[in-house]
Amino acid sequence: MDNLERIARALKSKVGRFESDGFARQMTSFITGITLPWNASIIKGLVSPFRQLFYLFNLNITSAMNPVSKYRLTLTKTGLN
Repeated sequence: MDNLERIARALKSKVGRFESDGFARQMTSFITGITLPWNASIIKGLVSPFRQLFYLFNLNITSAMNPVSKYRLTLTKTGLN
């Protein structure tokens, strides 16, 4: 397994723990607000915000279904919880 695949699997395991409906709502909110100046802190450091946020959403919805271990998505100033 190459490094890129290892990174993708690690991301998938992190975003896959959130229930898909809430994750989709949050990603949609981020994507629709990309151009708004008050959302600058959300997209800071992203090279291609739409593509990167959509990729995270895709990883979430393609993760293994395990409703017992899915968490609700909550955001803090330090990131996803």
